[in-house]
Amino acid sequence: MSKDDNYTGILLEDIQSKLQGVSEAVSGVAEKLDAVGKRVETIEDNTNLIPPIKAAVSDHTRQLNDHEARISELETA
Repeated sequence: MSKDDNYTGILLEDIQSKLQGVSEAVSGVAEKLDAVGKRVETIEDNTNLIPPIKAAVSDHTRQLNDHEARISELETA
């Protein structure tokens, strides 16, 4: 083997090592992206609960106002 062959082999090993590092980094990013996607789904699910909760609160408020008016009428009678 010549010096050039050794040098080429060393360069190839270095490139292979760097590619492995890049591959591991990309894998880590993919895992983090999956986690973010799951969090977004959870937020969307929770956001979908807001309209029914708002409707229930509005209904309860209406009922409380009606009860307040009825109680006031009874107290003045």
